[in-house]
Amino acid sequence: MTEKENKDSIRHFDSRAENWSMLYQRASFMDRRELFIGLAKKWFEDKSQVLDYGCGSGVLSFELARNGFEVVAVDASPGMISRARTESASGSYVTPTFECIDPHAWFDEPREFENIVCSSVIEYVEDDQAFMRQLSDIMKPGGLMLISVPNAASLIGRLQDGLLRIRSILGTQDGEKDVSYANKRYTKHDMSAISNNAGLDIVEATHFEIPKLNSWCIPLSRNYLVGVMTLFVLKKNG
Repeated sequence: MTEKENKDSIRHFDSRAENWSMLYQRASFMDRRELFIGLAKKWFEDKSQVLDYGCGSGVLSFELARNGFEVVAVDASPGMISRARTESASGSYVTPTFECIDPHAWFDEPREFENIVCSSVIEYVEDDQAFMRQLSDIMKPGGLMLISVPNAASLIGRLQDGLLRIRSILGTQDGEKDVSYANKRYTKHDMSAISNNAGLDIVEATHFEIPKLNSWCIPLSRNYLVGVMTLFVLKKNG
């Protein structure tokens, strides 16, 4: 993704910030939230520190905080962070720390986290291997990461890509615009190679999400040929 495309992507998510949290009222997004929180409770130590990198409007950040984690949440979209802070101000529970960042400069400062959550970010990054190394570098030895990526094996995902190409050619690209900014999809083999190169190992993988369908489709989305996303649990060596 070029610098211009990166800025366009940030502007796009800025424009969606006001209603972003509403997406999590859909069955597929509710399933995403429950998967992340369930795996965080399974793998992360109680009350441990979590970085939510690419937090958006803070839906996962708030849920992690409600479950006792100490959450630092960052995003490159000013609109998303503004929305998250607005919702944070209205809460009566312990809330995350929200920060709007320059993704190119943020990793230059020394930081260290026990755990990282990264929901649907890496596919928007031009150099995904460098990005994974950056995340790994700020993890403590033995630290854990929950990261979701588009599933390259999904037949539905391939259909989405084909429809987007047709819309782009016809100039009628009016749906699933978030996907249009993404660069790539990943197989488990792809993620294993990228993770290993960054000193991380896959310890669990769960496929999920069928866009715009109801909760009865959730069990079907666990099939690797169906679910358009995969949620990986990664562990840092050492």
